[in-house]
Amino acid sequence: MNIPNRKTIYFFAGLLPIIVVYVFYKVYLLDFIDYYLGVSRLTKHIYVFICILAVYGIGTFCLQKYTVPWMMLIWHFLHVLTISFLVILGLYDRYLQPLSFQLKDIAITLNELLISPTLYVSVVILNLGLKK
Repeated sequence: MNIPNRKTIYFFAGLLPIIVVYVFYKVYLLDFIDYYLGVSRLTKHIYVFICILAVYGIGTFCLQKYTVPWMMLIWHFLHVLTISFLVILGLYDRYLQPLSFQLKDIAITLNELLISPTLYVSVVILNLGLKK
């Protein structure tokens, strides 16, 4: 039996919690229609923001042990830029007027990108590809 190396452990230590957060987000916040319709927009925004920050924190902690520093800069840049855009959309939705369907669709897509394990796995694959 092979003992996994430290980088493999950090990869899965980040991937598994991100999958748990993503499943919570998809099942509890999006697919559970009675809950989704019965809660305010502000509460939805807060829950999604907490999920995004949780994935960002998990990914940052585990990727620091796994990737090179410049790749962490890309990770931070993508998250900070996208979170800033989503916060602006959320504030607009909250204080000015509800978002149009097109902007809501963009916001949901960006939420999915930040919460799903796709970005985390992409950074790891990119790191592996550049090392060869």
